[in-house]
Amino acid sequence: TEVMGTSDFSYRTGDMTGPGFITAGDAYAFLDPIFSTGVWLAMRGGAGAADTVARCLQHPGRSKRYLRRFARREERVQRHFRRLIQYFYDPGFTDVFLRPVNAFGLRRAVGTYVSGALPQRLGPRLRLEIVLTVARLQPRLGLVPRLELPQTLAPSGA
Repeated sequence: TEVMGTSDFSYRTGDMTGPGFITAGDAYAFLDPIFSTGVWLAMRGGAGAADTVARCLQHPGRSKRYLRRFARREERVQRHFRRLIQYFYDPGFTDVFLRPVNAFGLRRAVGTYVSGALPQRLGPRLRLEIVLTVARLQPRLGLVPRLELPQTLAPSGA
């Protein structure tokens, strides 16, 4: 048969927290396994959920605040990786990602993110933004040579 493919298996449930419940890991969201961050995200989310539940049990009057804080923190992390996965399926990002330039430490910044780390410092985050900006401009300006992929390997939309 003809070779076919599918992409982006990501999903996200509704609320992460609520009265009497908290979700973490794949129970809350799953990101396409492109960058192998799934186990890290699940373990991180599970540890954060356990800590949050313990705090809620110790201080029931503060539960809403603890749950809100947990949800904000986890959503921020999920948003960063979801964004990278959305870019991964964009042909401009593929051109830039597969031909990395190491000026300003850009290669390391991308490598840090795709390995599952979430840098807290401004420098690595700005470097990643540079890479994503170049990827957005790539289709219009051709900043790096276009990567020709066989049609069966081309990301959707290519």
